[in-house]
Amino acid sequence: MTIAAIKDEYKCLMKNNTLMLVDRLKDSKILSNRWIFKIKRKQNGDIKRYKARLVVRENEQRESINFDVLFAPVARFETIRTFIAACVQKECMTMDVIAAYVQGDLSATIYMNQPKAFSIKGHEDKYVY
Repeated sequence: MTIAAIKDEYKCLMKNNTLMLVDRLKDSKILSNRWIFKIKRKQNGDIKRYKARLVVRENEQRESINFDVLFAPVARFETIRTFIAACVQKECMTMDVIAAYVQGDLSATIYMNQPKAFSIKGHEDKYVY
């Protein structure tokens, strides 16, 4: 189940051209990565699907060495409350944006190792940009 989720995530990353193999630049810090897993459930609690996300281990970054403040935007509580109030007054629909987090641009240049299970043969010495 998690293997299928990993494969789906990797396909999505490749489809969106999120990962690019490059040579290591001199003095660049190569970060490692890991997989994060989540179970998406239906309203009744049954399992809807398994999700996997490939994330960079930013805790390995060092200040002044390929370091920048990186974060995902988060809505304030007041904004969410206003949005919910508007939805109550109008008929609203929900939707899931697949791989929404890879659609934005990073403000910093980050290099990481290739995901272990997906290391490309003949390019093991390359890194992901």
